Amino acid sequence: MKEPHKPVGSHREQLLEKLNTFELAFELVHPSYRGPIDWKERAATLREATVGLRLYLSDHLAPKELMEWRELPDSDADIASFAYELKMEHADLLRELGNLIQAIDKLETTLDRHEATLQICKQGHSLAQRIARHAGGEEAELGRYF
Repeated sequence: MKEPHKPVGSHREQLLEKLNTFELAFELVHPSYRGPIDWKERAATLREATVGLRLYLSDHLAPKELMEWRELPDSDADIASFAYELKMEHADLLRELGNLIQAIDKLETTLDRHEATLQICKQGHSLAQRIARHAGGEEAELGRYF
């Protein structure tokens, strides 16, 4: 019987790889990119990277919240409060990624594609930074409790 494929590297390494792919996709659609413009292909690449990041986060966050955080002692109000804040931020990040996917889907039919692309790139870059900061802060803070 075959063993299931397990991704190589830690969750942090996998997340950094997804974030790198995500940001690279935004560089390829940014109006300053000097190369042949195939909006359909670029939007598809951007959408794929965004959906991939969102799926990775969804798959990673649900077990973390349900399994690992269940182990945190309920009696400590600070821990419970911190875990709640993290869950809310996780939901917010996933929602923003979903909104970004919707904006990407509308890119091809947008009248001012240049401006829409700039906004999408700005949102994507900001979101990538938030996700990276959140992941680093989450590990640092939760490390106190384990």
